[in-house]
Amino acid sequence: MKPGWSWPRGPALVYCVKACIAAFLGYMLSFGGTFYAVYGAFSAALVVGTSRGEDVGSARNRVWGTLVGMLVGLPAADLAPHPGIAVAIGIGLTAYICMAAGWGQAAARIGASLCAVTILAHSEDAIEYTTMRIVDTLIGIGVGLAVSYFLLPVRGRDAMASTVRNALAAVAGVLTALARPEGEPTRAELGAVFDSMVALQKTLADAKKEIGGEPEALRRQARDVALVCVGTLSAVLARAELDPGAMRLDAAAALREQAARLALRARAQPTQGTEDAARTAPAPNGSATGETPLHAFALGLRKVDDALRALGH
Repeated sequence: MKPGWSWPRGPALVYCVKACIAAFLGYMLSFGGTFYAVYGAFSAALVVGTSRGEDVGSARNRVWGTLVGMLVGLPAADLAPHPGIAVAIGIGLTAYICMAAGWGQAAARIGASLCAVTILAHSEDAIEYTTMRIVDTLIGIGVGLAVSYFLLPVRGRDAMASTVRNALAAVAGVLTALARPEGEPTRAELGAVFDSMVALQKTLADAKKEIGGEPEALRRQARDVALVCVGTLSAVLARAELDPGAMRLDAAAALREQAARLALRARAQPTQGTEDAARTAPAPNGSATGETPLHAFALGLRKVDDALRALGH
């Protein structure tokens, strides 16, 4: 990580505001004084994330991890002959339950930390501590979800729209490089396309967790954008196999011009109501078959063209 400073803007600033308000409300609504209210405060702040779907997933992990970790810690603190053995057994059993139930490593990590604290720091008042912490943690989780859904909410479709814009901007940069006679995309430009595909998958996975979301519509959109990325990368691979003499051919020049036009379309705002027409639109002229690099270059650009049509670009 390079040291530096940049003022948070946009989604980053929204997150800061939401985390601040969630922590305040979580603290004020908790029971048991400062000692226990801190659990409501940081639980609320930890639930708040980048979108509603992500926040629901975080809340689910915290609920299951808290319940399993503390309920396992109660008997482990009394039955094991030594605190070290108790911690080892308690954390191992907590992780085993979370993984067996399909809650994943995120819930297991939360449960492991709470189990260890219960055994090592609260063996004398384990029941009171467990009860109060569970109650205040659930209050914090509820507050965090309320802030996520009603205060500056980031819906799945909003997160997907931002991810799509970033992905198409990355694709446009690579297509612009392909349009140059001697130029090739830089590692950073290619990395941006790969990163955008990862971001698409995460955004879609988070959107599926959102209560009242539109996962099916977002899935179709994410698929079309992924096809744009894959077609672009296919064209890059084919372009890399072309020798300098082939790039001077008229067919290669036409393909470079097509890449430039596709870059402009990727940067343009989508039109509404074009998806059905796109699916029945005729294939663009110059569609290629075969296994030569020039044909593969054309085929990759054709895939980009078809996917952009489906997106309304």
